[in-house]
Amino acid sequence: MKYLLPTTASVLTSLLLCSSAQQSAPTLEELRSATYTGLKGTPRSVTLAQGKWEDTTNKVAVTIANNIRATGDLDGIPPDDAVVILSVNQGGSGVVSYLAVVARRDGKMVNIATAPIGDRVQIRGMRVENKRIMTEVVQAGSDDAMCCPGELASRAWELTGSTLDELPGSAPTSRLSLAVLGHDPWVLRSWDFSDPAPASPEVTLQWRDGRLSGKSGCNSYSAPATPGAQAGDVKVGAMAGSRMMCADAAMKVERRFTDQLQKVTRYGFMLGQLALTYRVNDRVGVMLFDKK
Repeated sequence: MKYLLPTTASVLTSLLLCSSAQQSAPTLEELRSATYTGLKGTPRSVTLAQGKWEDTTNKVAVTIANNIRATGDLDGIPPDDAVVILSVNQGGSGVVSYLAVVARRDGKMVNIATAPIGDRVQIRGMRVENKRIMTEVVQAGSDDAMCCPGELASRAWELTGSTLDELPGSAPTSRLSLAVLGHDPWVLRSWDFSDPAPASPEVTLQWRDGRLSGKSGCNSYSAPATPGAQAGDVKVGAMAGSRMMCADAAMKVERRFTDQLQKVTRYGFMLGQLALTYRVNDRVGVMLFDKK
């Protein structure tokens, strides 16, 4: 039996790759299995598995936002830190979001600070800038019910030792409107929370000149959208579009999307994703989109 010894080149490559990983911010995959503390209503520490921790007895669940990860220097110690959003659901209607800062220390993931953002605060985006965590949120204003936040705001946090402190001076920037969707397209990721949409054909949505439009799987579509009485309420009008015929799989996707879009009643954001709530018969669902 012959044994092949690693070559000098392969050993050096492995060492360089290992060194590179040690000098980079924690990856999203690492963060999905990290241990976190400071989450109210949970044990002192919880370790995620595939992005989630759950206590079925006490009906408590912790979930990481799979599409939001900001990196940058927050504490002056290399490598860069990573910031993620965690949500804690204790079985009721309230869902509290948290900022969690994770650093790489001696090759291990360490949650060095955690701070609450708020109950049912919708996260639109997050970045690290000048050693501060900057977030764009939708939150309840003075006249809003907790169920229906309508105030857009920019909020900032700063790391002091092992504490995340929210900086004073945060003020609402405007009210929630369809214009916040922007002109850039969103890509459908889920038909509902536990029902992922196929990557192909790609379904897109954007807001322009009072209409929702994009690709519905096979054809292009366009439909007027009118805001309702409460912030986040919307009514989607009659759809128009091209009339090409495609493969059965694409047409099936298109029919489902156009049917659900016509029944959308609310829009908002959920852990960085655009969330469109629809009602089909007696069932309520939520389509989730990522920025393209």
